[in-house]
Amino acid sequence: MALACVAAVSCAKEMDIPSAPSVSTNVFTAEKEEFEVPVKSALQGKKTVWEAGDEIAVHADGAAAVKFTSVSAGSPVEFSSETEVTGSSFLFAYPYSASKGVQDGKLLLTVPSEQTARTGSFDPSAALSAASATDLTKAVKFKNVLALLKFNIPAELDRKISSITVESKGGEALAGDILLNVADKTNEVSANGTYSVTLSSTQMAQGNYFIAVRPCNLPSGIRVLAWTTDGKNAYVKESKACEFLVNTIYDMGDVAADNWKLATVNAGKTVTKDAWTDWGYSSKPARYDFYVDSFSGDFTFFWIMKECGKVKDDGTYNNAELRYHVTNGQTSISVSPWCGDAKAVARAVDGTKRNVFSIHVHPCSDNDGNVWTQCDWILNGETIYSVVCDGKISTGGADDVKILYDLAVEKGARYQFKASDDKPMTISKWVCTAN
Repeated sequence: MALACVAAVSCAKEMDIPSAPSVSTNVFTAEKEEFEVPVKSALQGKKTVWEAGDEIAVHADGAAAVKFTSVSAGSPVEFSSETEVTGSSFLFAYPYSASKGVQDGKLLLTVPSEQTARTGSFDPSAALSAASATDLTKAVKFKNVLALLKFNIPAELDRKISSITVESKGGEALAGDILLNVADKTNEVSANGTYSVTLSSTQMAQGNYFIAVRPCNLPSGIRVLAWTTDGKNAYVKESKACEFLVNTIYDMGDVAADNWKLATVNAGKTVTKDAWTDWGYSSKPARYDFYVDSFSGDFTFFWIMKECGKVKDDGTYNNAELRYHVTNGQTSISVSPWCGDAKAVARAVDGTKRNVFSIHVHPCSDNDGNVWTQCDWILNGETIYSVVCDGKISTGGADDVKILYDLAVEKGARYQFKASDDKPMTISKWVCTAN
């Protein structure tokens, strides 16, 4: 009996564990899953369907993508290719243009930061879906891998909105290259992450529109800007902490409803060392966003509050300054509050892309009922430093005397930009949003 057991074990060790059979095909059937809708929304009754000519990337055993094309519209539909694929396991990505390969068994996909508006639907190049399969004799079921944000253009804004931008207030990536685990639909940012996504059109007609964003947690919330076609205004809405879940539609409501603010859009300028300055001290507490095009030189951005800062010997006040310093070509940013000791905060700045440098001056109340002035430095949607102080220096070297908000309102402020003489910078526009 003992010898028989040993023989059985020996045979078991010699047996090969069967692997998934290798198959070859140039045709298969695919279908799409429905979106989940936590709040009232409509997207053809939650269903998404294939369009004739849709292109899918098929990766056989992690190999390079082979393009398959749908022969008709609907779901399920048949996809075919002139090139046959052979393998034992397959990863699929839609659209074909979004797939950049397979890494460690995960799909490398690009979530576009620029999307094209379609009334009642979404940009098909942005609504990514994926699938995995070993048996291509059965329909391959594609899973939606992003979240959708639904916006409604009301009748009074028919053809008056040109684009809608969604920004993460904490700087989290809403678009860019992601690594997707197809099995559980989780994702991680791989490269080229961007904090904003823009849906554009020449003129948006009345109706619903959808923006595709990367599923992620947003502890600081989002900021939305709906830009008018005349280029003079933007409707602005902000949220608190939120989370976008995969395969879910979120209803953002009507653009310009009661919970939206109206911001003013102003023309920009190309700046050299001669500076671009508003000397009028007409700028009141508000949020100011300066859209800086790609650059290669150094520049400074000053926010100067008139006679609000450190007390001078004669009892009058210095100006209070807030400063951005972009140095070493395009490598870092530092900020310095008011007129006192600099409190630097370093941040990487990619000068090959557009950057948005923002100052938000707003009221801040204490427990005694006083209302002081708070200033936030915001880089590309992320608040990188906040301060509630002016320039009086204590023995410890800290700025510890606050500016009354009424004083900031009364005195106003100005902005100033200076750039390298041989490397000018261009501010395409700046936007003022009242508190």
